[in-house]
Amino acid sequence: MNRLPASTGWLWIKQGFALFLKQPAGLTMLVIAYSFLVQLLSLIPLAGQVVAVILTPVFGMSFMQAYVRVEQGQRITVAVLFDGFRTPDLSKLLTLGALYMGVMAIVMGIAWLNMGDLLMSMQKQEVTAETARGQINLGALLFWTLMVYVPAGMAFFFSPMLVYWQHMKLGKALFFSFFTIYRALRAFLVFQLGWAGIFIFTLQVLGMLLGPANLMLLMRALLWPLAFVIFQCSAYASYKHFFGSPAEQPAVPEKTAE
Repeated sequence: MNRLPASTGWLWIKQGFALFLKQPAGLTMLVIAYSFLVQLLSLIPLAGQVVAVILTPVFGMSFMQAYVRVEQGQRITVAVLFDGFRTPDLSKLLTLGALYMGVMAIVMGIAWLNMGDLLMSMQKQEVTAETARGQINLGALLFWTLMVYVPAGMAFFFSPMLVYWQHMKLGKALFFSFFTIYRALRAFLVFQLGWAGIFIFTLQVLGMLLGPANLMLLMRALLWPLAFVIFQCSAYASYKHFFGSPAEQPAVPEKTAE
């Protein structure tokens, strides 16, 4: 099943950096504008956070469209942020967002089942190191979180792109995304571990140079946005590896697509 060389995952990372460097200012501006928009939504009690999660695949496709434009030599503007809404498959993307929110709710439920007593003790300010160890089952928490989140992540990874660019039905997109990653699991492990290593190494170096307080400020202002957009550039490179260039795919679904 795993015929794709593991080193392909590192190739996607390099291609992601190369794509970002073609128009770093425009892509950075785009992700900062997105972060600002999410902050505005979070000001709405409860509903704002729910809406932000549901819209994640829609805005994610706006970024993917931005990468297509960068490849074509077009200038990136803030208006690109709303490209994800310009599709006849918008309802499918919103459904994906709702499904993703459901997965997050399950993961939070697992955390509560394994940490509920600890959280209650923290609220009462009765927690100590000894009681914390007795009130949390890290092994069960990690196991069940991975059992839910990893398969869901595999199913969600390519599905917005397959819905938006190839106009697949939702179930078919989730299926293709999951098994595409499953068949190239070694490459995707290198991809994920490579990104984790880059991020941790960057934090360690900047932490030594700037100190913890300045590092936290830098992370919020610039590091997280940059990590987000360059990771997505790499995800776009992995999509092209399996499914081809979106620029060569039809922009309007065929009558038989549904």
